[in-house]
Amino acid sequence: MTTHQIDPAAIAARGAVLLPGPKRALKQALAQSDDTAVADIYRQRGYQPLWTDAQGIDATGKALLVILRGAAADGLDPRRYAVPARLEGGEDAAASRARLDLALTHAFLAYVRDLHRPAAADAMAYTDPALSPDREWHRVAGLLGSRPSPIPALGEALRMHPLYRTLRASLAATRSAAAPDAKREALLLANMDRLRALPADPGVRYILVDTASAQLWMIDHGRPAGSMRVVVGKQRLPTPALAGVMRYAVRNPYWNVPPDLVRERGRRALAQGPGFLAAERIELLSSWAESAQVLPPAEVDWRAVADGQQDLRMRQLPGAGNMMGSIKFALPNPLGIYLHDTPDKDLFRGSDRRRSSGCVRVEDADRLARWLFDGRVPPASGASEQRIELPTAVPVFIIYLTALPVDGTIAIYPDSYRRDPAVPVRRRTV
Repeated sequence: MTTHQIDPAAIAARGAVLLPGPKRALKQALAQSDDTAVADIYRQRGYQPLWTDAQGIDATGKALLVILRGAAADGLDPRRYAVPARLEGGEDAAASRARLDLALTHAFLAYVRDLHRPAAADAMAYTDPALSPDREWHRVAGLLGSRPSPIPALGEALRMHPLYRTLRASLAATRSAAAPDAKREALLLANMDRLRALPADPGVRYILVDTASAQLWMIDHGRPAGSMRVVVGKQRLPTPALAGVMRYAVRNPYWNVPPDLVRERGRRALAQGPGFLAAERIELLSSWAESAQVLPPAEVDWRAVADGQQDLRMRQLPGAGNMMGSIKFALPNPLGIYLHDTPDKDLFRGSDRRRSSGCVRVEDADRLARWLFDGRVPPASGASEQRIELPTAVPVFIIYLTALPVDGTIAIYPDSYRRDPAVPVRRRTV
C-alpha cells in the first residue's frame, strides 16, 4: 500500500486554479499586497468583486465614483481618491478587473477614514475607543466583507453627526451664492473638520460641551433636553477637545489645585507668608499617593514651588467655598479634565467665560445631576469624596465650534483659542 504525502501548498494552488477568473485574480493580487484589512474583506466574501462586472465598473461602482468625485463638498480633495473609470488594457482581463476593483476599494476606505477623522490640529482625545469615529471605518469594512452588496457600506459611510450635516448644507449654500464669501467658507470648512471627531451615532443620551460658545447641551434621543452656560479654560490654558464616558459623580469633592495656581500660591507665600493657605482651607501633601502625609508650610521650599522646580500637591478641603462646589462629574482621562459645580456663580453672567484652568464649570450642577440620575440623585452622606454611580453611563464630548447650528441658523462665535484658519482654505488635502 502506497502512502501519499499531502502538500498544503499544492492544494492551495490547485484551489486557486479552480476559482473563477475574477476571484482567482483578486486572490492572487491580494497575495502580493501587505494590506491585511482589505485582504480580510475579500476573503470574507469569497473573493467576489465589489464594484466591477465583466463589462467594467458596475452600477454600484459608478455610484461610488460619483461620491468620490464629490468629496470637495466635505472639504476633502477628490484627487486623493482618483480611480480610472474603465478597465485597464492588457492581455489578462481578469487581472485588470481585479486591479480596478481593488483600486476602488482602497479609494473608498481612504475616503471613509478622511471623512470621519479631523485634521491633526483638531484631533480629539478619546478615553474610550468605542467613542472614536474610527469605529465607523471598521463598521464600513465589516459591511463590505459580510454583505453580498456594498450598498449598505456606502450608506453607513455617509452617515455623519447632525451638526456636521447642517454645516455641510450651509457650505453648499455659501458656495452657490452669487457673491463669494471665502471667509465664511473657510470658517465652515474648519468647523466641519472639527465635527468629524463626533461619531455619527453618539448614543441615546450624551453631553455636548462647546468651548467656543461656552455652553453645554444635554442630548436625549437626538434632541436637546436642556442647556446651560459653562466656564471653560483660559486662552493660555484652553480646555482640550475630549471624548469620554461619565460613569459616576463625587459629592463633597476635594479640589486639587492646578500646577499654575500652585506656582501662583508659591509666589504669594514668598511675598506674604503662607498663612493665607489656612484661610483658603488648603492643605499641603507630601505626594500624590493615597498614603501621602500632610506637610506643615514651614517644611516647604516656597522658592522652588514658585519657580516650578518642586511639584507640590495642594488641595482644598470639601465644604463651603470649595472651588469644586458641591459635586464633581467624573470623566476619567489622563488630561485631568472634568465637569464640576462652582461657588462663584457670577462668572456665568459674563459673555467671556474663559476663566478656568481647563476644567468645565457648569452653571446649574443640580439640574445636570437630576438629568444624569433620571431625577433620583442619591442624597449626600456628609462624607468627603462620596462616590455616587450613575444609573447609565453617559458619553461626554468637549469640542470647539466657532460656527454652530442654533435655531435654524449658523451662529458665529469668537475664535478665543485662535484655532480658526488665518487664510481661507478651499479644501483639505490629506
